[in-house]
Parts: sequence; C-alpha cells; structure tokens
Amino acid sequence: MTTLIENAHILTMDNRREIPNGCVLVDDGKIAYVGRRTELPQRAAPDAVLDGKGGILLPGFVNAHTHLAMTLLRGYGSDLNLQDWLTKKIFPAEDRLQTGDCATAARVGIAECLLGGTTTFSDMYMFMDETARVVRESGIRAVLCRGMTAGDGFEERLADATRLYRDYHGHADGRISVMLCIHAEYTNTEHTVRRIVDEAGRLSAGIHVHLAETRAEVDGCRQRYGVTPAQWMDNLGVFARPVTAAHTVWLSDGDIQILAEKGVHAVHNPASNMKLASGVAPVQRMLDAGVNVALGTDGASSNNTLNMLRETQLAALLGKLSAMDPTAVDAYTALQMATLGGARALGLGDVCGSIEVGKDADLILLDTSKPWWAPRHEAAAQIVYAASTEDITMTMVRGRILMQNRQVKTIDVPAAMEQMQTVTQHLY
Repeated sequence: MTTLIENAHILTMDNRREIPNGCVLVDDGKIAYVGRRTELPQRAAPDAVLDGKGGILLPGFVNAHTHLAMTLLRGYGSDLNLQDWLTKKIFPAEDRLQTGDCATAARVGIAECLLGGTTTFSDMYMFMDETARVVRESGIRAVLCRGMTAGDGFEERLADATRLYRDYHGHADGRISVMLCIHAEYTNTEHTVRRIVDEAGRLSAGIHVHLAETRAEVDGCRQRYGVTPAQWMDNLGVFARPVTAAHTVWLSDGDIQILAEKGVHAVHNPASNMKLASGVAPVQRMLDAGVNVALGTDGASSNNTLNMLRETQLAALLGKLSAMDPTAVDAYTALQMATLGGARALGLGDVCGSIEVGKDADLILLDTSKPWWAPRHEAAAQIVYAASTEDITMTMVRGRILMQNRQVKTIDVPAAMEQMQTVTQHLY
C-alpha cells in the first residue's frame, strides 16, 4: 500500500533539515520519498492521500526507557525518595501482580504512547510476554527486556529472559526487539552481571541498565567496590556489549569519558529524576563528550505520565538551568534526543528516528492551527516550548496509522481503562 502525506512542514531530524510545504511517500511501510511535492517522481497514484493541512510532520518519539506496566501504579507512592518508594510501595505491590495484569497495563500504556506521538518504547519489566503480545496486536514498535536482579530465582529469571529473546526478537514484522537487562549495580552481584553479559554475548543482544540514578547508589557502590557504578560495570565487561544506560545522573568526568569511549547510550529521564529528587543528569557535558543521549519517561508511577513531549521540554529547560547557559541543550537537540537519539540508543538508528528514504515510516503529525502556534518561527522551538500532546493528530508506525484525530485505532481504550481499574484492586 502507498500513502502520500502532503502539505506539511517536515522536520527530518537527521541534519537540521526542514522542508516547508513538503510531502512524504510511504510504500509498503517504508519511506520512498521525502521532499517538495513539485519534485515527487511520477508514478502510479497512491492508494491514500493524507492532507497535512500545513502542520508539522516529524519522526515519532522514541521513549528509550520506561516500565510500561507501571501504569498500574500511576499515582501510587508519591512524594517519597527512591529507596522508600521502591521498598515500601512498589516492590510489595509488584509481588501481588497476577497473570494478565501486565497485558491490561500494556494496553493502557500503549494507548497513552500513541496519543502522545510515541512510536517506539523500550520497556524493562516483568511478564514481558504479555507486553509483547499487546505490542504485536497494537502495531507499535518496542524493545523489551525482562528485569534482572540477583537473589533467589536468578537462574529462572535469566532463562525467562533468554526465552523472551528466542520467542520475540525480530517478530511482528521486525517491530519487536529484545535486550537483556541488568536492573542496577545495587540489585546485582559480580556473578549475576557476568552471567548476564555472557548470555548477551551468546545471543548477540544489547543490555539495558539503570546507571548512577542517585547519589546513594554511587556512594554505596564506592563503599562496596571502591569504584563508581560506571567503572564497576566497565570492569565486568558490560560495556563491551551495546548498552542503553538509563538516568546517568551522578556521573564523574571519568564516567562520562568511559561512556563516550565505549559507545554507551545514555537515557535522560528528567521528569522522574525531578519527582524523586534524584538529581539532574549532566546532559550537555555528555553531549560535548560525544555521548549519544536519548530521552525516556521512566515508569508512570515515578513520572506520572508517558508524555515524551513533556520530556523534551524538561530536558531543554533543565539542561539550560543546570549548565547556567541558555544555549545549552537547545530545542532542536532536545527534539533529536527524543527521536533519532532514542532510535540510536536502541540499535534502531538505521530503522527509524528520522525521515529518510529507506527507513520505516514511523511518523507523527502536529496540528498547528491553535493560538499557541502563532506566529510561526522556529518549528523545533515551538514544538519543544509551546506544543501540547493534543496537537498530535496522527501517529503512524511502519506506514500504518494507529492513531488519527485523537482516536486510537488498534486498542479499545475505554474497555482497557475499565479493566485497569478492576486489576488495581488486588495490588494495593
């Protein structure tokens, strides 16, 4: 099937290129042409034509770190520090999860993603086969990993992670990828980390990890091993694999250099880090060192949304404030972190994240007819500093429209929300 999206202002997000009054031709889920309508090569009429109505077309957002099923815990355990939040609220509630709960949560979470323009999310949680099935049904793209911690049942969890990779990696027309997970330094041991790294090497899989989220995490690691969490993981060979490292708040200059040299991708989670008072990641310093930085929402219990548009705004504003420099983390950089930066962090840089010929058509369209869009100046700045998720009128993954005119096409949202309310009754 071919679809022509025309009459749109296009931000390709690959090299600061903008195409006023441009168009994109989608053929069998791939981008076949991007440019001005007048230069579109002659070919058979498309099967469908979508009028952009002068709005902005850009790649879909990539949520590079979340815990999707934590939509079940949205609003639960607010206003606590990370350790109290985890040990007194979250872990006990998660112990009460039952089969089917995460599928319910995934439907609500994916609906929220699609309404917010997210076309890809990277998930670290439990019951991942349930999430994988909902991903397959809904049409979204996802990178999944089963959370891994030390302790009783570790080998069973590792076997479960391996099975997840075998059963789902590359499935759903390539929309599902699987990584292995090291939850964090403080929830693992040298033995479990080495086991995970060895298994990742055997599978040729990447690794997703929480890294240096809090000062307490770094101080504890120094007391246990005499090094920072980044140094500890580097010493254990973790960074010999492709690694997506979430949070990266409390990094030394030496840590940043390690990430840059080893090609580790950092994922900034500004809303979650602010809510838990974990700190502000040194984003501009990482960028200056050559580290690829992506954006993520973290879970909906520590955020409390999956709103990637808000993350771009917070990333830009916090980046300036922490650096005390209004030129730091400019709007385009923040927007690229939310798109191409995220795709690269998940090993999908050649697949999505920018509007380029040959890539999958993971696209979103923004309506710019509201008062906060007038007058139109710099498109990236207006998206980051003024736009609302309500402006997002279309979300497309691999050429398939999954949300249009604020209606999700592949999920019965009211039914999913009603079921969610029932599920939460046995969690807390």
